[in-house]
Amino acid sequence: MINKAKKINISFLILSLIFTGLDAYTFQEIPFSWIGYAMSAIILLVIGLDKFKKFLYSKFLITYWIAYAILITLIQYFNYSEEVPDLKYSSFDRYILLRLLVIIFFLFTLSNLYNISNHFSFEILAKIIIYSSLFISFMSLISYFSYVFEYSDFYRNRIGTNSNSIQKVLDACTILRNYGTFREPSFLAVWLSPTVPFYFFKFKESPKLQYLVLFPILSIVLSRSLTGIFGFTLAMFITFIFFAFKNSRNYYLLFPIILILIFSTFGNSLTYKFPALDAAQCPPNSADKCDCSIYDDEEDLAKNSVNLNQSIFNRAKIIVTGGVSNFENISRINSYLGEKNVTLLGDGFGIANVKFTNDFNKNNKIIRNNEVQNIYPGLIVSMNNLYANVYFSTGIFGLILFFVSLIQISVSILKQSISRSPILFASFLNILIMYFFQGEELSLFFAYIIGMSLSKKENN
Repeated sequence: MINKAKKINISFLILSLIFTGLDAYTFQEIPFSWIGYAMSAIILLVIGLDKFKKFLYSKFLITYWIAYAILITLIQYFNYSEEVPDLKYSSFDRYILLRLLVIIFFLFTLSNLYNISNHFSFEILAKIIIYSSLFISFMSLISYFSYVFEYSDFYRNRIGTNSNSIQKVLDACTILRNYGTFREPSFLAVWLSPTVPFYFFKFKESPKLQYLVLFPILSIVLSRSLTGIFGFTLAMFITFIFFAFKNSRNYYLLFPIILILIFSTFGNSLTYKFPALDAAQCPPNSADKCDCSIYDDEEDLAKNSVNLNQSIFNRAKIIVTGGVSNFENISRINSYLGEKNVTLLGDGFGIANVKFTNDFNKNNKIIRNNEVQNIYPGLIVSMNNLYANVYFSTGIFGLILFFVSLIQISVSILKQSISRSPILFASFLNILIMYFFQGEELSLFFAYIIGMSLSKKENN
């Protein structure tokens, strides 16, 4: 029975991770990524509720923060009386419920990985992450080259992030980016990059697994996501320097950085630019869809360059030298902070997003069909910054508690054995850096890393 339960846990762990990577697809109108989150409840039941209770009593600060986040969200939800935006694909009640479920499933996953890490070797858990990473990498490369070699891409059936239709990959005069199994190229890079450090664990039975890191690295580079590429590069470099001061020179941490430089420099033969439309199609399409020499600005020119190096590094230089205003999410948040009073306890998850959207819609309008309309009608405007979302949702109190819990997790990582500590630290730091520019909710993989980091079992 024990072996059977272990096999069930491993199967569900792999499936839940893979499902969170199938962001562009739905089953019976339910996104696969949500199914991946929900599977944490099944794993929890397989492990046992008694183990979950023990985890809650383990005095980890992250559990206290989650309890507070859920409580303040429920209080603010039942007391909310302000304007509710007219959402196209959800109701206000359902939207808040989904935000609560994300936090609850995050807690379940924390408990699951903490308990599983105390019974499984780190090597097994690392392999689960690698196999899931390879699956998503292979799927993304198959999808990417379908546009280059003109065979059918996987059918995407989930509404895009900022549109009223399925996410469009093919767009005239734009460069092909690797969307993979996601609705945005940056989502793919953000999902894959924290898995890369695990390829360099010193496996006893499969020492050649590290060579397979070529596939996720290539997938990340072809996504051209600055958040994914530079967040990952910075995390690996900082981790290398930090552990070098501890007399642990983990040179393997520099190898993925070298691979990124190689692929971005010599990978131009893998790039593809979609051809222009026929001149008769402009209008109704804009002129830049029929003439590929027209660009909005230097950043747009760099972004759509067939030269990978220029697309990544020149675009990064343009954005950085342009200041904070070039980071759209940071600019939005700064504008909102200037109009909002300091919040001590927070507005609650979901409610904070609704208030942020109302403020954005009030200050940003466009003329569409001769009418003044919201830029993103019927959609919630994303903060794209976890720390801003934590502040607006749980207030100064919640933000401080959240940061203190991250410090506790970091200390726990540094207490791990030298074979696993740099890997966990690099992945953890990578996620924390990317949360400044991409993503505003706690991810399943973030829970994996934290759960493994809090484990007391040593890898002998």
